[in-house]
Amino acid sequence: MVGVIILGYSYLLLTSFPDAENSICLFKKATGIPCPGCGMGRSTWSLVHGQLKESLFYHPLGIVFNLLMIIALIQAVVDIIRNDDKLLRFFKQKWPLWSVLVLFVVILLVWGRNIWLGM
Repeated sequence: MVGVIILGYSYLLLTSFPDAENSICLFKKATGIPCPGCGMGRSTWSLVHGQLKESLFYHPLGIVFNLLMIIALIQAVVDIIRNDDKLLRFFKQKWPLWSVLVLFVVILLVWGRNIWLGM
């Protein structure tokens, strides 16, 4: 079942371009303001199609996010094969306050950019 869902999303990602006018973001539909993640789908679509410049325009963190998701997926598969929980231990660790603050500031800056550009 999961494979069918992944194949379906992969097909949509490869064939149809997500646009801002038909956004499925509930936050944007309710408030009219883009959420911090608005543009991530368009960024991913552009990245998959080799359009690096467009990917960065739609969401500056899109490339980083997708790279981290690929790494996490690979680590999850390795954990399953080795019967390990390295990925879970990574996410359960206590994060230094400075790293949380840096991440928070970066997300706020990107969100401000999204609002400014009406993404």
